[in-house]
Amino acid sequence: MVMINKRSQLAQICGRVCLTSDRWTVCTNEGYISLTAHYVDVNGKLQSKILTFAHMEPPHSGQDLALKVLEMLDD
Repeated sequence: MVMINKRSQLAQICGRVCLTSDRWTVCTNEGYISLTAHYVDVNGKLQSKILTFAHMEPPHSGQDLALKVLEMLDD
């Protein structure tokens, strides 16, 4: 089985990609955020791929979340 990296998979998509993020705090009060891409592949199958996962320092305001998502997309 040949593994294709996520960047190559996303480059093959003819349609649109929908992004979702999720942020949570663990019992030690540390925050984390993930970024997931959702798309329909060339075979018409819905795919969901986690693009990245990162530690999220407080504060967790809307502006801070937006800046973190932009940083994650840049990487």
